[in-house]
Amino acid sequence: MIKVLKDKLVANIKPERVNTTLDLFNEEGKKNALTAAQLLKEKGCDTIALGCTGMSTINIYKKIKENLGIPVIDPVLATGAIISYLNF
Repeated sequence: MIKVLKDKLVANIKPERVNTTLDLFNEEGKKNALTAAQLLKEKGCDTIALGCTGMSTINIYKKIKENLGIPVIDPVLATGAIISYLNF
């Protein structure tokens, strides 16, 4: 993300105590992911691009969008959307 967004990247935060996708399957992991998203908004992010496919697995983008009212880019859904437009 840093290489692509360069100076447009406002912040990059990893949720506390989330080290693998498995950490997202418990309530603490989900809560920490939402807290990290809130911190990103407070730092000035107007859009959040999730950097882990595990976040897609738990559908956290919906909760973030509902709670914070800003766009959230889910990496799996975004990839699927791009692929659907390609001609093979």
